[in-house]
Amino acid sequence: MTATQFKFIFHAPAHAVEACKKAIFAAGAGRYPGPGNYTECCWTTPGTGQSRPGDTASPHVGKVGALETVPEMKVETICIGEEVTRKVVEALKLAHPYEESSYSQLALIATRASAQRQMNAVVVSSGLMNKTVKDFNHTQHLLVHDPASSLRTGDIISISSGWRVSKNVHHVVRSIIAPFGEPIEGRPPVPTEEERIAERARKKKEKEERKRARNGGKVKEPVQKPEPVVLTEEEKMARAIKRGPSKTWLKMCEDRGRPWIYRTEKAPEKEMNVS
Repeated sequence: MTATQFKFIFHAPAHAVEACKKAIFAAGAGRYPGPGNYTECCWTTPGTGQSRPGDTASPHVGKVGALETVPEMKVETICIGEEVTRKVVEALKLAHPYEESSYSQLALIATRASAQRQMNAVVVSSGLMNKTVKDFNHTQHLLVHDPASSLRTGDIISISSGWRVSKNVHHVVRSIIAPFGEPIEGRPPVPTEEERIAERARKKKEKEERKRARNGGKVKEPVQKPEPVVLTEEEKMARAIKRGPSKTWLKMCEDRGRPWIYRTEKAPEKEMNVS
């Protein structure tokens, strides 16, 4: 199974870019999944960032309430797997000089063996069903499995199909793109694909153990279907004569004033009257 690839982007002032890159590379970013084993891969472009700190802010550059523009660098790199991406985000927050570090992450491909389809959606209802939320993905409403109850109404999330939980729930949340209300740090983390697969295997094992306990420690053997019986033409004929006609056929023969006759296949000119 191939892990999901993420495009990770962050912005930082020029004097702090190298420290930030060193931190995220140490956490696992920038490792290209190819035969060349390339590491510390990224793309850097200059630009200008701007912000206006609020009343409760403690800005690294500028003053509270004043619009500030700062020359910054934009760094784009790659992360392999959701767990690596989480570690990279934490490393960036520790190394970044700003009070609120600017970053974004974008899933490039979804590569489950079941050829799932990944899409973005908005949570329109949560907390009404156990571990399930209702989402809208611009075309239809979907019921989405939320294993850790991490989602809140208004969240923008990434979901994927191919994870059947019940008759009506065939999608699962992969990540929270933009939280609404409660910050992500105060919620249970969204399980990774590997964690979900391990949890499903654990529940299946527990279910089998409960079945074994009910059967006295014995494993119920699957029922063997009998081999189909192949009859010769003579055996088919003998069975038909022994079984006789159905009541419906006899009634039809009586209505027409005819006896029931079984005609053989090998000798159609000979008839056996068994009425």
